[in-house]
Amino acid sequence: MQTPENAFASAKHIVMSAEIRFGEQF
Repeated sequence: MQTPENAFASAKHIVMSAEIRFGEQF
């Protein structure tokens, strides 16, 4: 079971990865 801290870190990592991909597309 994930702790809130780990879940938040995972979500932040996903958002950062999505932003990097989005920036590379344009």
